[in-house]
Amino acid sequence: MVKMKIVLLAIILFCTGYSSFSAKDPKYPVSAIPINLVENANVVYRLDKGEFTIEKIDQATFKVHQVVTILNEKAAGHAVVGIGYDKLRKLKFTSAFVYNQHGEELYKLKKSDIIDESNISGFSLYEDNRIQGVDLRQKQYPYTIEYEYEIQYKYLYSIPDWYVIPGEKIAIEKSEFVVKAPVDLKPRFKEMNIGSGKMQESAADGLISYHWVFENLNAIELEPFSKGILDIAPIVRASPSKFSYEGYNGDMSSWDGLAKWQLSLNEGRDVLPVKTINEVKNLVANASSREEKIKRVYLYMQKRTRYVSIQLGIGGFQPFAASMVDETGYGDCKALTNYTQSLLKAAGIPSYYTWVNAGSNPDPVYKDFPNDTFNHIILCVPNEADTIWLECTNQSVPFGYLGKFTGDRDVLVINENGGKIVRTPAYDHQNNMITNSLNVTLDEQGNAHAQLIKAFKGLGYEYGDLDYYLTLTDRDRKDWLHQNLSITNYELGNYEFIEEKTKIPSVQFKSDLHIRKLASISGKRVFVPLNLMSVNKFIPKTTVDRKAPIYFKYSSITSDTIIFKLPESLHAEYIPEDVTLESVFGTYQMRVEKKENQLIYYRQLKLNKGKYGPEKYSEFVDFFKGIRSTDLKKAVFLNKT
Repeated sequence: MVKMKIVLLAIILFCTGYSSFSAKDPKYPVSAIPINLVENANVVYRLDKGEFTIEKIDQATFKVHQVVTILNEKAAGHAVVGIGYDKLRKLKFTSAFVYNQHGEELYKLKKSDIIDESNISGFSLYEDNRIQGVDLRQKQYPYTIEYEYEIQYKYLYSIPDWYVIPGEKIAIEKSEFVVKAPVDLKPRFKEMNIGSGKMQESAADGLISYHWVFENLNAIELEPFSKGILDIAPIVRASPSKFSYEGYNGDMSSWDGLAKWQLSLNEGRDVLPVKTINEVKNLVANASSREEKIKRVYLYMQKRTRYVSIQLGIGGFQPFAASMVDETGYGDCKALTNYTQSLLKAAGIPSYYTWVNAGSNPDPVYKDFPNDTFNHIILCVPNEADTIWLECTNQSVPFGYLGKFTGDRDVLVINENGGKIVRTPAYDHQNNMITNSLNVTLDEQGNAHAQLIKAFKGLGYEYGDLDYYLTLTDRDRKDWLHQNLSITNYELGNYEFIEEKTKIPSVQFKSDLHIRKLASISGKRVFVPLNLMSVNKFIPKTTVDRKAPIYFKYSSITSDTIIFKLPESLHAEYIPEDVTLESVFGTYQMRVEKKENQLIYYRQLKLNKGKYGPEKYSEFVDFFKGIRSTDLKKAVFLNKT
């Protein structure tokens, strides 16, 4: 019996010892994260390492190793890993793991778990983009994911920029970026929000190595009206010098070099059929000015074409031949711009293919750091007194109008000699206006009948995507009205939109409205809201110790004139006093006049585009609070009947 107990004890000790020996050491336990990194964070990057190696002028490799602790459900999206690839980018997932908060392994990647699907956009005709991914989300927080992948490039055109803090509420335990290259393919870098001496440079085995390490960076909470991460977080921008894309070699160390590469792709693609050339010559023959010729050619192009995206290999940079667009009637921004340029050439008018970063938040262009941050093509057409800019992909955009999509930003204009950075037109106060004119007849029950004229000019033409809704059905336009008229409880009578498609476009909306219970009644008192069209609903969030500058993207003017015709039985008890608010951010004026049985309300808000220091933030908050409180004021009348 004693012998059996000894044997059992030996077995238990052996099993315990074996279990202890075979158990894996915990990896990345949450308890090991410095407490300061957890504060204000949804995610902690325990390790974010990227290594980009240029092997030769048309070959490179990018290796990524990331360890990410997901602290709460707000960060669940970080556990869904998706990486794009195509015929020129070969992707390989090396490994993926999930650990619980104690660092114990919960999951190890199996090849069958990798999702592989098309990543073609809905508006693309030719595209070979695909995406591989794996869903590592867990139900129990916190947890940590670890994964590695490698991309092999069959070209050299760009180097990934390294965003040390890639977003809001992300803390960094360690971030490491390495770029290696042969001496004759030495890349270039631009450091943003990084102190001097951070980059370590070394050489070995015929390669130059550039190395950055960042550690223990707290999470950032973005401040309203700032430029976000770009303004405050460390970023390493990287770009090759010499490069090659599907056999087309170039030099990106200067804007001229980059432009000449594009010219080589466009060469010979401006040939049009003789029939089309003759049509264009006849089209412009009796035009009264050069601008009129340009406009006729532009409208001719718009009527004959439609936009279809082409993103297949070198087709992402090289336009279709003009003859093909002429025959098929479709193309992407490259093809349609090249086609328009060819049509203008047939009319004897030179123009310039232009790279632009389109959209509401374009990446900045650094004149001292040539690289391709662009995503769209437009056309620059010199005119006698000015320059005309043409957006060639939108068949309804007014001639010469760029708007918010491509206006007021640096672009690369490509001419026969190379490239030059210039700025597209900005839209000042007079070219970003909304004007409201309203005649209101109020009855004793508080109901009203009104005639409204609402005018939009310049960037105002895009208010609430009005320019888009104008191309849709009557029902869609009514939906737009319901979404964008401040008045509630109204019935829409006869109405019309009058559109003027000039270089500074405008729209005028006219309508009859029946408004129920516009005024509220309490006993003998009648309360009449004065601002019916443009009540400011925005009050900036109050913050302490503002860090980032304040940015206003656009200058604008909103003006209201409302004439209330009142029943003779109503007598004024309270009329708000005039208000004027002045600030570096703009000016606000409100005044009310009583003339017999009329009450006339005037309001104007003028906002100034600009960059303002963080010390101005309290003034910014007070300015908009003042606007809000004034906009909500009401006139009070007594009913004498």
